Amino acid sequence: DAAAFDGAASGGTIDTETLSRYAADPKAVLWRNLERFKEQHNELAPYGRDLRDIEGVALDKSKRQREANGSEVDFESLYVVAQQARDIFGELVDQALRFSEYAEAPAPAPAAYAEAPAEPLFVVEPLKPRSRCAEKAKTRYGGDAARILDVVRGSIVAETELDLLELYEKLRRGLDIVRVKNRFDKPGITGYKDLLLTVAVPLGEAEHLCELQLHLREVYSKSSYASYCFFRPFFLDASQTQLKQRKDVLLTLPATYEAILADNGSVGAQFFRAVFLGADRAVRDRALLFAQLPLAESSSLKDLTSRLITRDDHLL
Repeated sequence: DAAAFDGAASGGTIDTETLSRYAADPKAVLWRNLERFKEQHNELAPYGRDLRDIEGVALDKSKRQREANGSEVDFESLYVVAQQARDIFGELVDQALRFSEYAEAPAPAPAAYAEAPAEPLFVVEPLKPRSRCAEKAKTRYGGDAARILDVVRGSIVAETELDLLELYEKLRRGLDIVRVKNRFDKPGITGYKDLLLTVAVPLGEAEHLCELQLHLREVYSKSSYASYCFFRPFFLDASQTQLKQRKDVLLTLPATYEAILADNGSVGAQFFRAVFLGADRAVRDRALLFAQLPLAESSSLKDLTSRLITRDDHLL
């Protein structure tokens, strides 16, 4: 009922499980998720200004995931070597975090006493699910599993921007970092900001590439992973230019649902009116979210809206 749905909606993004549980109106779900997408962008905008200048490092285009004998992996062997590399990755990061600025070797762990500073929490995540990696290999890399670099993942949450900067400098001295993505400078699709490090871990005659995510506490706590999952299909197969275009499209959401229904002639209202015609199917199957919108061939939001309102087959 309406009260139950409002209670679920108060937590942020609405997922398909909640939709089914409360038999909610798909258009209301889509509206709330679009609204949360815009809210999150606005909430996260002020963070990370002192971290934007961290220089990115591009990945050598020849880098591939390899087996211990040096041959490129296929999808199955990718998970075999990832499992082998996971523990090594954890040990190397732990060692780098204990590195002393005043020694050439890792410092011993500090003795436990009441005033001891809290250490940043490093967590080695479970291996990335096979379904996600299969989708990534197909949509981004033409089926080449050897280009998937984040099967092994870890994360550290820093309390302040200064803490994160110092943490990065320490890790840079102690790890073989082959790529740096600074998303404090160029945020992710939902506005999320972090620092992504690709770390080379020795494995036999080769190396395995792992991802280490450095998060800022306030950004981490204000963000919704459910929102990322909900909108991710909208950004699949997009170039960097198209990513910005599609994000800009969602951020033109009018302030009220009534503004979409009102015939005020604005580009944003026309766009969302066209989208909401197919909301039921779009919300119930996220893989179809905006799937048939003519995004790739549209040069601007105005052009996209024009194409939407002049074609008969845009309904999802």
